[in-house]
Amino acid sequence: MDLDLAQVRAFVATAEHLHFGRAAGELFLTQQALSKRVARLEDVLGVRLFDRTGHSVRLTAAGERFLEPARRALAAADDAVTAARRDRPLRLDVWGHLFDPMRTIRRVVARRPDLPIEPNLKRGPAPRPVRDRPVRPGEARSPGRPGSPVPP
Repeated sequence: MDLDLAQVRAFVATAEHLHFGRAAGELFLTQQALSKRVARLEDVLGVRLFDRTGHSVRLTAAGERFLEPARRALAAADDAVTAARRDRPLRLDVWGHLFDPMRTIRRVVARRPDLPIEPNLKRGPAPRPVRDRPVRPGEARSPGRPGSPVPP
């Protein structure tokens, strides 16, 4: 049986939040898309993983048994991707004025001189979809801009 990791990730997020809306937000999905992923996983497994009632969600016995192995499967998949990408450079898309982004890049290089970096310098402001959406895991924005968190 082949498991779809996106479905497993949807299950784990929902199990951790016990709320489809919050789990969907964490995964940058609509609640409907998340619910469909979980339903497809339940179909593949042939068991219900959640009891859904009115306004509450709880794990079934099968869901409780599946949760830890599902977490381990996702961790193993993440480890496999990391191993495959080990020598791949960190690609940085940089828009706008170069002073702030280059200062951030310099701090990263100072902390990790072994990390290969591939800057991709762009002129002008970032496209609207990039500016207006939340920062996703693995992303950072230049310091000093409102609403632009920078990792520690």
